Amino acid sequence: MYIYLDSIVGKNSAPLSYVLRKDLEEGTEWDKLERKVQQIHTTPLQGFTFNLDSKRVLTMLKELCLYTEAETWFRNIKCGRAAMKALQLHYDGPDENKRRKEEARSKLKTVYYKHEGTFTFEKFVTRYMTHSKFSRNMEKLCMRKRS
Repeated sequence: MYIYLDSIVGKNSAPLSYVLRKDLEEGTEWDKLERKVQQIHTTPLQGFTFNLDSKRVLTMLKELCLYTEAETWFRNIKCGRAAMKALQLHYDGPDENKRRKEEARSKLKTVYYKHEGTFTFEKFVTRYMTHSKFSRNMEKLCMRKRS
Protein backbone atom coordinates (compact mmCIF):
# COMPACT_ATOMS: atom_id res chain seq x y z
CA MET A 1 0.00 0.00 0.00
CA TYR A 2 2.83 2.41 0.88
CA ILE A 3 4.53 1.86 -2.47
CA TYR A 4 1.29 2.39 -4.36
CA LEU A 5 0.53 5.59 -2.44
CA ASP A 6 4.06 6.80 -3.16
CA SER A 7 3.06 7.00 -6.82
CA ILE A 8 -0.04 9.16 -6.23
CA VAL A 9 0.27 12.88 -5.52
CA GLY A 10 -2.03 14.29 -2.85
CA LYS A 11 -3.54 17.74 -2.40
CA ASN A 12 -0.38 18.95 -0.63
CA SER A 13 1.71 18.04 -3.71
CA ALA A 14 3.29 15.27 -1.64
CA PRO A 15 2.95 11.53 -2.24
CA LEU A 16 -0.19 10.18 -0.55
CA SER A 17 2.01 7.84 1.47
CA TYR A 18 2.53 10.77 3.87
CA VAL A 19 -0.91 9.97 5.31
CA LEU A 20 0.35 6.54 6.45
CA ARG A 21 3.94 7.51 7.15
CA LYS A 22 5.85 5.90 9.96
CA ASP A 23 8.16 7.81 12.26
CA LEU A 24 11.78 8.02 11.17
CA GLU A 25 14.22 5.87 13.10
CA GLU A 26 16.06 7.63 15.86
CA GLY A 27 19.38 9.01 14.71
CA THR A 28 18.32 9.42 11.07
CA GLU A 29 20.29 12.19 9.41
CA TRP A 30 17.85 14.52 7.69
CA ASP A 31 20.38 15.77 5.13
CA LYS A 32 21.05 12.26 3.85
CA LEU A 33 17.38 11.46 3.17
CA GLU A 34 16.00 11.60 -0.36
CA ARG A 35 13.97 14.67 -1.22
CA LYS A 36 10.81 12.58 -1.56
CA VAL A 37 11.23 11.11 1.94
CA GLN A 38 11.80 14.59 3.36
CA GLN A 39 8.64 15.79 1.63
CA ILE A 40 6.64 12.87 3.06
CA HIS A 41 7.86 13.61 6.59
CA THR A 42 7.35 17.38 6.48
CA THR A 43 3.78 17.38 5.17
CA PRO A 44 1.44 18.13 8.11
CA LEU A 45 -0.89 15.45 9.46
CA GLN A 46 -3.67 17.92 10.14
CA GLY A 47 -5.65 20.55 8.33
CA PHE A 48 -8.00 20.74 5.38
CA THR A 49 -5.75 19.15 2.72
CA PHE A 50 -4.74 16.34 5.08
CA ASN A 51 -8.41 15.58 5.69
CA LEU A 52 -9.03 15.37 1.94
CA ASP A 53 -6.02 13.11 1.39
CA SER A 54 -6.93 10.99 4.40
CA LYS A 55 -10.45 10.42 3.06
CA ARG A 56 -8.98 9.43 -0.29
CA VAL A 57 -6.70 6.87 1.42
CA LEU A 58 -9.66 5.63 3.48
CA THR A 59 -11.67 5.10 0.30
CA MET A 60 -8.82 3.07 -1.20
CA LEU A 61 -8.54 0.96 1.96
CA LYS A 62 -12.29 0.33 1.96
CA GLU A 63 -12.16 -0.77 -1.68
CA LEU A 64 -9.27 -3.14 -0.96
CA CYS A 65 -10.98 -4.66 2.09
CA LEU A 66 -14.52 -4.83 0.68
CA TYR A 67 -16.26 -8.12 1.56
CA THR A 68 -13.38 -9.32 3.76
CA GLU A 69 -13.14 -9.65 7.53
CA ALA A 70 -10.72 -6.72 7.51
CA GLU A 71 -13.61 -4.42 6.64
CA THR A 72 -15.02 -4.76 10.16
CA TRP A 73 -11.86 -3.47 11.84
CA PHE A 74 -12.27 0.08 10.55
CA ARG A 75 -15.97 0.29 9.73
CA ASN A 76 -16.67 3.39 11.87
CA ILE A 77 -13.33 5.13 11.34
CA LYS A 78 -13.37 8.29 9.21
CA CYS A 79 -9.59 8.83 8.85
CA GLY A 80 -7.35 6.85 6.49
CA ARG A 81 -4.40 7.03 8.88
CA ALA A 82 -6.49 5.78 11.81
CA ALA A 83 -7.98 2.99 9.66
CA MET A 84 -4.53 1.73 8.66
CA LYS A 85 -3.39 1.82 12.29
CA ALA A 86 -6.47 -0.21 13.29
CA LEU A 87 -5.67 -2.81 10.62
CA GLN A 88 -2.02 -2.95 11.68
CA LEU A 89 -2.95 -3.36 15.32
CA HIS A 90 -5.29 -6.22 14.49
CA TYR A 91 -3.16 -8.07 11.94
CA ASP A 92 0.30 -7.30 13.34
CA GLY A 93 -0.60 -6.86 17.00
CA PRO A 94 0.71 -9.02 19.84
CA ASP A 95 -2.23 -11.46 19.84
CA GLU A 96 -1.95 -12.13 16.13
CA ASN A 97 1.81 -12.59 16.36
CA LYS A 98 1.31 -15.10 19.16
CA ARG A 99 -1.30 -16.98 17.09
CA ARG A 100 0.98 -17.12 14.04
CA LYS A 101 3.87 -18.32 16.14
CA GLU A 102 1.78 -21.12 17.69
CA GLU A 103 0.48 -22.11 14.26
CA ALA A 104 4.02 -22.34 12.89
CA ARG A 105 5.12 -24.43 15.88
CA SER A 106 2.19 -26.85 15.50
CA LYS A 107 2.89 -27.25 11.78
CA LEU A 108 6.54 -27.96 12.54
CA LYS A 109 5.45 -30.79 14.83
CA THR A 110 3.25 -32.39 12.15
CA VAL A 111 5.64 -32.12 9.20
CA TYR A 112 7.33 -35.45 8.60
CA TYR A 113 8.73 -37.29 5.63
CA LYS A 114 7.19 -40.62 4.59
CA HIS A 115 8.30 -41.41 1.07
CA GLU A 116 9.06 -39.75 -2.25
CA GLY A 117 5.80 -40.85 -3.97
CA THR A 118 3.38 -38.58 -2.09
CA PHE A 119 5.62 -35.95 -0.57
CA THR A 120 9.00 -35.27 -2.17
CA PHE A 121 11.96 -34.66 0.08
CA GLU A 122 12.42 -31.23 -1.54
CA LYS A 123 8.86 -30.22 -0.55
CA PHE A 124 9.46 -31.51 2.97
CA VAL A 125 12.64 -29.47 3.37
CA THR A 126 10.99 -26.36 1.89
CA ARG A 127 7.98 -26.61 4.20
CA TYR A 128 10.15 -27.30 7.23
CA MET A 129 12.49 -24.41 6.48
CA THR A 130 9.60 -22.02 5.83
CA HIS A 131 7.92 -22.77 9.14
CA SER A 132 11.10 -22.88 11.20
CA LYS A 133 12.33 -19.56 9.74
CA PHE A 134 8.89 -18.05 10.31
CA SER A 135 8.86 -19.26 13.90
CA ARG A 136 12.37 -17.90 14.58
CA ASN A 137 11.54 -14.55 12.94
CA MET A 138 8.35 -14.22 14.99
CA GLU A 139 10.28 -14.90 18.19
CA LYS A 140 12.85 -12.22 17.30
CA LEU A 141 10.06 -9.76 16.46
CA CYS A 142 8.26 -10.43 19.74
CA MET A 143 11.50 -9.99 21.70
CA ARG A 144 12.14 -6.63 19.98
CA LYS A 145 8.61 -5.40 20.70
CA ARG A 146 8.94 -6.27 24.41
CA SER A 147 12.10 -4.21 24.88
